[in-house]
Amino acid sequence: MSSMETEIQYWLSDQEINEIYSGKYWNDEEEEIKKEWYIIDGNTDKLLTYLKERSTLMEEYESIIHFAEGKEYKVQGTGIDVAAGVCWTTALLSRINAVEKMYALEISRHRLVKIAPAVFELFKASKKKIVRILTSFYEIKLPDESIEFCFMSQAFHHANEPEKMLAEVRRILKPNGFILIIGENPISQWSYLKRCLKNRIKATINMMNWSDGISEADKITGDHDYTLRDYYEIFNRCGFKLEANKESRPITFLAIKI
Repeated sequence: MSSMETEIQYWLSDQEINEIYSGKYWNDEEEEIKKEWYIIDGNTDKLLTYLKERSTLMEEYESIIHFAEGKEYKVQGTGIDVAAGVCWTTALLSRINAVEKMYALEISRHRLVKIAPAVFELFKASKKKIVRILTSFYEIKLPDESIEFCFMSQAFHHANEPEKMLAEVRRILKPNGFILIIGENPISQWSYLKRCLKNRIKATINMMNWSDGISEADKITGDHDYTLRDYYEIFNRCGFKLEANKESRPITFLAIKI
């Protein structure tokens, strides 16, 4: 392997990926062609426009890095980008001098194999630092306490079992390791109450447990909705101290292993 190439590892088979509740959606390349980040056609402007203008993701990325540094949590050493997507955050993190290695975990084969190389070129990634891995965020085959930091961009709310995912991340983080989280959009308490009422009515009609489905996932993408309180409670239960960067809009998070 050339020093200019990135390594790819396959921890799950395509069959195992498709058995995951949202695996087929994230591996539908025909659907992906319609998206702003499908840049293997050479049109990189659409991804840049999406990150900088049509969304706040680039701003969120820069904000959470600055917020963590202000709390004396520096991005350095070995990191992992969980649910890395097309690996734009992996690319940017690899360019930080203090970062020695980046693992990019992703469930979508075409994102990892086809789109990520174009993204690495676009953002001038330090490709020799990057290892791309086809897997889910429940299957992280790395040693205990081997990672300094974890990054999640539009990732956490896709976990159908967030406690299981966080337990796995916590296992591989070194003492005082941390997670940087962007791309989340906590719902208001009013939206939460409306959802509870809707599910209570549904439960009455269908004779089901009324609390079922309060944080029910989108059946296609696996998205979940959480209030700000939900985020604090979930991370606290899983052994993290969560700090919200409220100067960012939407809010970004720093989760510190305790």
